[in-house]
Amino acid sequence: DVVRAGAADGLGNLRDERGVPHLIARTAYGHDGPGRRACLIALAKLDPSRKTRELLEQRLDDVDPFVRMAAARALEIVG
Repeated sequence: DVVRAGAADGLGNLRDERGVPHLIARTAYGHDGPGRRACLIALAKLDPSRKTRELLEQRLDDVDPFVRMAAARALEIVG
């Protein structure tokens, strides 16, 4: 979990758009919570597009309350 979260954070900090599809895939239900949360934040840093905002808005309805909080924080980052 820690390694996945660190990798997601690294992708966000690199600002390399090739990481976007991987981050999107890891935000889906079924992946570990800490990794999902890190991917949401990294995605917000990396791609502030409409598609990302829509994905973040969808995650506001997630079953995991921590993922919902991360989605709200990510929306704040996107603006």
